[in-house]
Amino acid sequence: MKTPGYIEKPLYYSLKNSQIIDRIPEKKTNQNPENKSGIIQLMLFGCNFFPYCIYDNIIPLISNLKLISSDKIERESSKINHEKKITREENEFFENEMEKIFNEFLKKTGKKPYILFSGGLDSTIILHKTASNHPIAGVSVYMPDQKEDVEKAFEHYEVKKVFYEYPDSERYFELLQSYKFNYPFINAGFADDFFHVKNASAINATSVITGIGADEICGDYRIVKHEEKIITFQTFMEKYSFFDKEIIFSIFNNQEVKEIWENSISNFDLESTLGRIDFVVNTFFLNNQLALIWNNSELNQNIKRISPYSTSEFFNLINKLPEDFIENNNMEKYFLRKYSSKFLKGKIWAKKSKDFNVNAEKLTSPKLKDYINHNYKKIFNQSQLDIKKISPDEQLKMSILIKLLS
Repeated sequence: MKTPGYIEKPLYYSLKNSQIIDRIPEKKTNQNPENKSGIIQLMLFGCNFFPYCIYDNIIPLISNLKLISSDKIERESSKINHEKKITREENEFFENEMEKIFNEFLKKTGKKPYILFSGGLDSTIILHKTASNHPIAGVSVYMPDQKEDVEKAFEHYEVKKVFYEYPDSERYFELLQSYKFNYPFINAGFADDFFHVKNASAINATSVITGIGADEICGDYRIVKHEEKIITFQTFMEKYSFFDKEIIFSIFNNQEVKEIWENSISNFDLESTLGRIDFVVNTFFLNNQLALIWNNSELNQNIKRISPYSTSEFFNLINKLPEDFIENNNMEKYFLRKYSSKFLKGKIWAKKSKDFNVNAEKLTSPKLKDYINHNYKKIFNQSQLDIKKISPDEQLKMSILIKLLS
């Protein structure tokens, strides 16, 4: 079955008409538990996925495209091997597959594509490929500290409009007050994305293009990189919990949090690289990043959002990769770098990956703190949260959680 454009339906819950999912998995029982379970899962992972959700009218599901251990994948033995040294045949095979993926992607951009540009490898590849096909109607630049990278990339490509726009604390708070969350996710990047997509809509762009999916599907996340072989509940709470563990345990007891954690991760093999990629794809990618994108698309005249990396074809290609091809000699997204080294100028392909975290200190404000304090006790039936003891990053997360539950 051919998958239609991304995202015509929420890739997030209704998986029928998405870019990465071809069919809806069978429905299970107990799909709408009490909000308490959904809240705990949101605080652990930043999103809801099967079987928990804070919204009763939404049924969260897990992707039916499951990555499995590399030794169980049917491989084209004539084209792929497991040696550390990547062969010429392997390079040719993956380059050809990537060309097919981008050829299909370019058919969907329309004549006035608009790019959300981070200055990183993934979006630079997109800029190069899209510019070769259509004039770029506009570019939004995400990170102010990426200005040098951005200007270096723009030396080689003609761009009609460049928007350097970053929300300050006032704009963030105003947007939070009026923002409608159609899906439960906690991601402070919703504000940046909203304003950028609004710019694209204002100039009648035919599509908004992003590099979303490359980091997640290629496993460029801490939890994927096997700092420890087995992830226990204690390890997860110490290193990977979305909210700080002290905040979670100040609201819920240890046993109920552990139960939700165990039920949530039971579908995933966290002892292998591909199993951890599967975990990242089904949690943060599908149910956080893409929920954010779909939400902002709905709020901006349903503008079309596309990404060459958020496709079942790209997902399946990664599924075929030997682990050494995903990350080789500690170089993340190795095969994307090999692929792009032939056409990206100025050695952009060799740039080290950078984190694209929201600058929480610039978005927090006395108004935001008052908002949290005013609503915290009412929602959680707890004494007032000591806002002075939690970081700006945790304040942003808590403000979004409160908005979701208000």
